[in-house]
Formats: sequence, C-alpha cells, structure tokens
Amino acid sequence: MHMSRKGHSPIRSGAIPVILLVLICAFSIVIFLYGRFERYSLDMLETSNISLMGQSRIAINYLNDVVYGGGSQIFSDLYVEAAMKTSDPSPALLVHASRVLDKLGNYGIPIHSVYAYNSKADLFCTSCDVPWGNGDEFFDQGIIPILNDIKSGKLENGPIYRYIPKPYSPGLEAVYTYIIPRSSSSSKLAGALIVNVSASWFDDMLSRLFPDMTILLINENDRVIADSMGHDPQLKERTEEIMRMRTAGSGRFVVRSDEGDDIFFYSAISGTGWCFVRYARWDDIFGTLDAVKTFTYLGIVLISVFVAAAGLANTIRLFRPLKKIETELNTSNVSSHPLPVVDYVDMLIVSSTQAKTVEKNYMRHLRTEYFRQLLSRTGSSMQTVESEFGIYGISFDHEKPFVMIEIATASEEKAAELSEIFHLSQRVALRNGRTVLFVQEENLNQKQLEEKLAELGLQASISHPLPWNGNIREAFDAVEEALSYHFFSTFQKTIYSVDILESRLSVLPESMNLEPQILQSLAAAREDKAWETYSTYIESLSACRFSSIIFLIKRLYMAAVGHPDKVDETVMAKLDDAIAKCDRATIDEVFRTVFKERIERVLKSRESRIGNLVKDVDAMIEKEHTDKNLSIQGIATKLGLSPVYLGKLYREEKGHSVSDSINSCRIKHAKDLLRTTDMTVREVSDAAGFPNSKYFYTLFRNATLQSPAEWRARK
Repeated sequence: MHMSRKGHSPIRSGAIPVILLVLICAFSIVIFLYGRFERYSLDMLETSNISLMGQSRIAINYLNDVVYGGGSQIFSDLYVEAAMKTSDPSPALLVHASRVLDKLGNYGIPIHSVYAYNSKADLFCTSCDVPWGNGDEFFDQGIIPILNDIKSGKLENGPIYRYIPKPYSPGLEAVYTYIIPRSSSSSKLAGALIVNVSASWFDDMLSRLFPDMTILLINENDRVIADSMGHDPQLKERTEEIMRMRTAGSGRFVVRSDEGDDIFFYSAISGTGWCFVRYARWDDIFGTLDAVKTFTYLGIVLISVFVAAAGLANTIRLFRPLKKIETELNTSNVSSHPLPVVDYVDMLIVSSTQAKTVEKNYMRHLRTEYFRQLLSRTGSSMQTVESEFGIYGISFDHEKPFVMIEIATASEEKAAELSEIFHLSQRVALRNGRTVLFVQEENLNQKQLEEKLAELGLQASISHPLPWNGNIREAFDAVEEALSYHFFSTFQKTIYSVDILESRLSVLPESMNLEPQILQSLAAAREDKAWETYSTYIESLSACRFSSIIFLIKRLYMAAVGHPDKVDETVMAKLDDAIAKCDRATIDEVFRTVFKERIERVLKSRESRIGNLVKDVDAMIEKEHTDKNLSIQGIATKLGLSPVYLGKLYREEKGHSVSDSINSCRIKHAKDLLRTTDMTVREVSDAAGFPNSKYFYTLFRNATLQSPAEWRARK
C-alpha cells in the first residue's frame, strides 16, 4: 500500500505557538509581580508607620502619666498646698515648696521647670532653678494668657508647645507645657500646677526608638516639634507644607522632583492633634528594586532568545528523523526503522516531564512568596483574592476562613511533618527561624495538633478563623505576640491562643508604682531594695501585652541610667537581642551593672553635696560668730534645711556638733583679742559673741585648762 503525505508535520507546526505562549506568560507574570510588589511595599511601609507611631504614642502616654501622676502627688504635699492657698506666703514656705517641686524631675525625664500658681496672691512659686515672682513681674509672661484661656474654657489643659525665656540668660527655649488646675467648687481658678518639659526630650526619644530613620512630629498647628535626625530647616519647612494638604488620619505623599522622588508616610496620634511622619527617599527604598527590575527584563530577553534558539535547534533535530520517516513511508508500504522513532518519542516524553517539574517548582516558589506577602496585608476585596488564587494556582477555597498557626524555632523537617496532619495547608518559613502554617479545615482538631506538637517538642500559637480579605497583618501580629509569652518561665504552654491577649494589659498598672520605687531606691543608694523591686517588676510584666514589654524594659533602663547622655546604644541593642531571644539572664546582667553604676554615682554626688554643705556652715560660722543669737536653728533656716537633719549630716562629716564649731570659733577669736588688745575679760567675751562672761569663762577653761587671765599672762 502506498501512502502520500502533504502539508507540514503537526509536531513541527505546533512547537512555535507553545514557545510563544510560554514567553508571553513569563513576561506577564514578571511584569505583574513587579507592579504588585511595588504597591505592596508602599502599603506595608504605610502600615508599619502606624505601628511605629504606636511606640511614639507609648512615649507620649508615659510623659502624660509621669506629669499628671507626679503632679497629683505633689498637689497633696503640705508645703505646696500651703504655698498655693496662703494669701501672703513667707520666703521660708516658698523655699520648702520649691524643693518639693524639684522632686518631679526624679522620673528620668528632663523637666525644664515647674510652677505652682497661687491665684490669691497672684504669685508663681517655682522649682529651685527658676526665680519665683508675682503675675506682673514673673519672667515667663507667656503663661498668663494661657491660664486666662483655661479659666474661660477656650483651651485644653495640655500639652502646649511653646517658647519660654531662659531664666538667667538671654534667648528662648522650646517646651511642652502641662497645666494641672486645682479643683474648685466655683468656676474661678483656685490655683494650678504648671510643668514645662524640655522639647529636646522628644528628639532624644525619637532618635533612640527609631535609629537610622527620619521621624518627625507635627503639632496641631502643622509645625515640626521633634526630629529624630536633626535635619536642616529646609526639610522641616517642606514637611510642614506637605502635611497641610492631608485630608485623612493616615496615608502617604509621593513628591516628584528633578532631584529625585520623596515619600512622606503620616499617621495621626489620637488625643493630641499631633501627626507622626516618616520621611524617606524613593531611591533608598526602591533603587535596588528598579535596578533588579531592569536586569530582570534584560535577563528575560536573553533567556527568551536562548530558549527560542534552543527550541529551534530541537525542532530541527526532531524534524530531520521525522522527515526521513515521512520519506520512507511515502516510498514504501512499511517502515523498516521503527525502533529509532520509539526511542525518540520516549526521550520527548521524559523532556516534557522535566519541563513540567520545573514549572511546578517555579509556581510553588511564587505561591510561597505570595503567602509570605499575605502576612503584611491589611485587607482587599474578595474579587481580588479570587483573582490572585487563580493566578498562583492556590487550592484553598477563598470563601471559607482559614487558621494561622505560627511555630517556634523548628527545623524544616519538623515543620513539614507537622503540616502533614492537615488536609489542606501552606507552609511559609520566616527569617527569625519560625514557620507559619496557613490551614483550612472543616473542623480543626486542636487536640491532635497539641499532641503532635508535644511529640515534636515544639511550641506554637494559633489564631481565630480568619477571612481571606480580612486584616491578616493584624492577625499575624497577634499570633506572633501570643507565641512570645514563653519568655516567662511561669507561662510555658504547648499552644498559645490569641485569646490570652484579651487579658493582657497594654501598659503596666499604675497602682503597682514599681518603676518609681526602683528609681527611689537607686536615688537612696539601696541596691538590695532596688533589685528586689526590679525582680517583682519583671515578673509583673507577664500581665502586659508583649508589644509593651519591650518598651517598658528599655524605658526602665533609660530611667535607671539617669540621663539621656549616659544611654549606651550597644546596651540598648543587647537588650533588643536578649528580649528577642527570651534571654532573661542577659537582661538581669544588664540591670545589675546599671544599678551598680547608678548607685556609685549617687554616693559620689552625695559625698560632694555633704562636703559643700559643711563648708557653707563653717563659712557662715566664721562670718557670723560674733552674733550672740547664732545657733543651728538659725543656720538651718537660712539653708532651707531641718535643724535635726543638718545636725546629723554635720556630725557624721566633722565628728562634732555645729554648736561645738561655733564655740571653737569664738574661743579662737577670744584668744586673738586677749593676745593683741587690753580689753577686759568681760569685753572680750562680749566681742567674741558669747552670751555671757560666765559661759565664756567655763568654755575657755575647758579648752585651755587655764582661765582667760592666766592664758593672757603666759602669752
């Protein structure tokens, strides 16, 4: 039988469309992924800005708690209450009240100054480094209209960003003013406590909370009031102009210019009228992505050329034997070479299988990257989710909820073994050594999960059922936060549910008052008491949200150091690493060192203060010893101290009493008079400051074992 073939080979004619289809799909997927990645990156940065703003909000709340909490305690002090109520307060009362106002600066925050306003006397009693005065002559006249606005209800109590003059030198200083009015049954302002906090505190706080980031705070008047990096005024003015155009509580601005694109992420801080702004250059964020995009497109073009050339070569190789077979079939009834054709078809099948394996692995990689991006997503429409599931070939039902399970540090083999107990799951590895499982089960068997975790020696946290178009980022943060509670030895579990977060507090309860107790113990150089309170404080943190624990520990470190300039960035990094690794021993080691150094500084400072105080007493005795009324009571009053307290310090330092020093000085002066003048003993006694000659005679004999006349005769 003779067979004839006309037209092209079907294999040869179908190869070109397949190659073109693969190339078109590759181009489409890459372009789609880069476009989505850029938008997702901006969304992630905008979301992270809101999270960063939360840390700044904690700092503002801490400042408010210290000011209002400390102010409430000072209100109850008898000296301050008397200074604010008395119609004509004495200078001694104002001195005592000023010393009490100084105590508000013991919380580790740079308090610029504190005023107690007496409405009856129209007088401002201030902290010791600022002169007090009445309303018309008070150095800070800017506070007068603010008090008037608060009286009339035109202005809230604070904080108020403003400039005040320096007390003893020319120039102005930026401060945040808090006004705590004194309660009164009438509408008239009965008095107020005014606390001025140095504005530079926010600069220092931002630079430590957000190193290597440009973070700015905008007040209710759209003015920059804090800057983490200390930039030039031009950037601040530009930020103020751009922020005036905002219409929402949070968002972003991308500003195009010839010099380069800039990005401004902003988030409103509720309850303050302020705005949290993060500034970045476009090239700093997406410069590498743009370069990678360019090289990727170039690589795809080169690969496409290579694939096309290889496909053409394989087509020619395939065409030649098939052409030979076709020729033989056209010239004979039966082919005499069937085996080479079968072998080549087998090779073609193997090559096709390998290509499918490569494509399958590539799609698996894209699918994993997509699920990793889902962890930072705040939400999208169900139509978008359905489209994405179709693009990446995801087998989950997008209309049914899923459960997120985060596993603590585990090997790839253990994580894979755990995921096998579920019918439908997707495993994603994180950079911190943890693994996240996306699981969709009709009825999740939590008991089976717990048994498997115990068998593998793992710990995990589990979320509530979540919709695919929900706020997955927020849910992931909650799951990760729940897993972090294995930091506490008394809080060990196999499964941590996000339900535990509902009972966790966002901040340490103020009623415990542990942090001020630690600082007071350090100020009193009581290391054992400070460490005992610290141990209770650390254990009490288990009552807090883990997102607050990091800030509370670092805040305690900064407060224990005593001054922002003494904060060691390497120690801050060491604390971050120890908290991330749940290393309690390292955290304790850091605080033992800090407590010891702080107490050494306190003891040195105390010795210096006592030495200066004793010198002041001796100088006052030398100058005023001729005053017959000179006594420890009078000296203590002039120094603003208690006579008992002054006498105790003086005796501990000198080994004898203040009265002994007064008498010794008078005896010395009397000897000079006896030796150099012809004055009688009674006249010498009176000139030296003794109250009577009999007392002088007794003291002189006790000191010299001679009478004044005998001593004069021998000299």
